[in-house]
Amino acid sequence: VSIKASCEGGQYIPTVIPTEEKLTRVSQWPLYRGDNIVRRSEPLQETLLTEQFVVQMNEQTAARLELQNGDYVVVQQHEAIVELPFILNEKVANDCVFINAGVIGSEKLGVSFGEINIKKKG
Repeated sequence: VSIKASCEGGQYIPTVIPTEEKLTRVSQWPLYRGDNIVRRSEPLQETLLTEQFVVQMNEQTAARLELQNGDYVVVQQHEAIVELPFILNEKVANDCVFINAGVIGSEKLGVSFGEINIKKKG
């Protein structure tokens, strides 16, 4: 899978993505998760309350998967499988799924970018 991207405001934004029916995971590392010094700073870690381990995608991609905001989804990336809440985010490109890296639980999925499978829980 070849993805071209730009970095706008410190956030990875895909500009060319696969047009097949596959989903592609994109992510970013939260600013204060980068090294041992900042990870041990309690005041800096308290700023991360908004960094959640959730699945985000736009309305068009969510509709294709029959997802509603707040649904729980089963995420599979390679051999890893986790259940996560889903929230709408219109900043995410079509056929892409945004899942933060560097937050508690994200290590279960492995690589931060690549093909990913998602289905509604249940």
